[in-house]
Order: sequence, then C-alpha cells, then structure tokens
Amino acid sequence: MKNVLNNEAYLGNLIQNQTGSLSYKDKTTIRKPETDWICHENAFDAIISPEVWDAVQEINRLAKFRSINNAAPQPHLFTGKLICADCKGQLLANRETQHRKNGDVRKYVSYFCGRYANSGRSACSRHGISEIKLKKLVMAEIKARAEALEFDETAVLDMLKKKDVSRRHPTSGRYPAGGRQAAPPYSGA
Repeated sequence: MKNVLNNEAYLGNLIQNQTGSLSYKDKTTIRKPETDWICHENAFDAIISPEVWDAVQEINRLAKFRSINNAAPQPHLFTGKLICADCKGQLLANRETQHRKNGDVRKYVSYFCGRYANSGRSACSRHGISEIKLKKLVMAEIKARAEALEFDETAVLDMLKKKDVSRRHPTSGRYPAGGRQAAPPYSGA
C-alpha cells in the first residue's frame, strides 16, 4: 500500500532508473539514490489531481512524524530465548497497544509461536504468554534459587557440581559439542 501511495505514476510522471544492480555479474537488486533517477513529468495522463496527491503526501508525512515520536524499536527482553513447547520454534515478540474507555493507553508485550505466525495453524497453534507473566516467573525462580543457596549453600553447590559432571563425556571428561549448557530449572530438592 505504501508503494501505491508514493507512486508518482498516478500524477502522470514516469520515473526510471530507481533500481539496478552493482554489476552486470550480480543479479542483486538495489535501490539507487534519487539523484540517479530519470524523471519524465507529464509523460501520460494523470489519474489524480496534484491537490489530491499533495494531500495524501501530507497525511503520509504526518503519519511518519507520529511514528518517529513513538519509542525507538528495541529488542524485547526475552527475544531469542524462548521456544515453543510443541514445535520447538522460536517465540516472537508482539507489541500490543490497548486504548481504554477512560482514555488510558497501555502497551503490552507478549510472545507467541513464530511458526504459527509464518505458517498458520498447519504448523502450530498460537501459544502465547505475556512479558509481565514471564518476568514474574523468572523473578520467582531467581528468588527460589537464592533462598535455596542461602539455606544450604554446600548442598546446592554439590548438586550443581554433580549435574556439571554428569553432562561431560564419560571417557574424555569433555563437554559435548555446543559446550557447557545452562543448568536445568531448580527442582526445589
């Protein structure tokens, strides 16, 4: 839709040399700078008037300005760290904005299955969890491990050493390909 709203062909202008390749050997298409474009004004009959064109461009400019004033894109807290329990695909972040009746605007981040996002129900289902719930779960786990460490430090260290040794190869004593892995969740015992 953006390309349609920015296409000067509706004004009757023909713009050439917008894209090309770096070399005749390379088939990769790149967008050329506007200084290299070849513009033929009034090459054919216009579909819309210049006034309508200018009004649409002003609306686009204001929309772009409005999106610039929003927060800059940032990687979400759990991006790249979550996987789907069913298909083992990566969970993707989704930012949602809720406009309440009282005028409040709330922004939420939730994570859902990436394979579902790309392929639909044929690949997986829309498993989802909010970032707020994830933060609470992680904090509860950190507190539980800290309390266990505080309660009996030697027992926790012994348990971690046993798990670390059990991951090593039985004869060589080395870790498997992929190196050391994160400790499994604390079982509470």
